[in-house]
Amino acid sequence: GICLDVSELPLEHDDIQNAIESSQSQCFYQPSVWVLPYRVVDPMNMGAILRSAQFFGVSKVVYMMQQSAALSAVVSKASSGAMEIVDILALKTNSMLNDLLKRWKEVGGIVVGTSCDRQDEAVMDLRDFRTNRPALFIFGNEASGLPSTISSQCDVLLYIAGHQLQSGDHPSVPSLNVSVATGILLHSIMNNRLPKGDNS
Repeated sequence: GICLDVSELPLEHDDIQNAIESSQSQCFYQPSVWVLPYRVVDPMNMGAILRSAQFFGVSKVVYMMQQSAALSAVVSKASSGAMEIVDILALKTNSMLNDLLKRWKEVGGIVVGTSCDRQDEAVMDLRDFRTNRPALFIFGNEASGLPSTISSQCDVLLYIAGHQLQSGDHPSVPSLNVSVATGILLHSIMNNRLPKGDNS
């Protein structure tokens, strides 16, 4: 085997506006897609999300430095090395996140959250969602999902339809693992994106 002594992964702490503008300018034909795992604490989940993000061609992953799994060797291994090559924008505080969401919308982007409450009229089935706008997708914590302070800033909330049959006193599993949900959502989004300027 091979053992390497390497430095800590450098994180991008760019000016938010510059990061957005740079990402938009690099996407000529289809709108950019960003992913934000919000306070995902399991390193295996974080690694799997980074792997899916890189595999599906996500432009940037937004990483919350507080109350999230550290970008450690465990995360890197779980990501199969994707952590080393995917573009990551690190945010230190929720106020920085609020600024990002505000600026994202100002340039015409859409903020998309996830929910397992399919009874909520504001929640849309993933299969019905298409957009020609830059999209920032936010996935919530494994236990609590997205807090209302974040979901209230989303333009759309999506759910993934599953097997909802109930058998006696044993209801079906109500939600997916966050990394599995990320992979399913990104596969659908990337295959159904509308080209820039296409309003169909």
